[in-house]
Amino acid sequence: MGELKEIRDQQDNLIQRAKALGNKLYLAGLGAYSKAGDSSEELYDKYVQAGQEAYGDDAEGKSKALLASRGLVVSTRKLIDEAPRKRHELYEQFVASGKQERGGVQGRGISVPRLSGCSGNVFPPLQAQHSPQISEARERKTRG
Repeated sequence: MGELKEIRDQQDNLIQRAKALGNKLYLAGLGAYSKAGDSSEELYDKYVQAGQEAYGDDAEGKSKALLASRGLVVSTRKLIDEAPRKRHELYEQFVASGKQERGGVQGRGISVPRLSGCSGNVFPPLQAQHSPQISEARERKTRG
């Protein structure tokens, strides 16, 4: 009889833990939904404002959906225009981080590729200067 009571207690304990976990998951989902609703409304208002600025005096009388779509286009265009500069900054951060991680590459016969001119929406070519050992290895490979 004692074993049956233990099994029932364990079963009840497991059910209570499952219910508690289910409640926590429900509340977490509710909070995430609420937060997503707040941030999407905030983003929508931001696009409406950008659309009003883009239309200027002509914005009066236009629907919020039209203003928001215009604001989205303007914001996207701004991001696209900033992409090359941000890409170049990120590249430079990676190079600096790599140099720091390796303790500096000068004096080891290794050179780091540099970006030449970062303009437009096309990735600029990487230009690397190679050490004499690399050049010799390439020549041997092509000859032999």
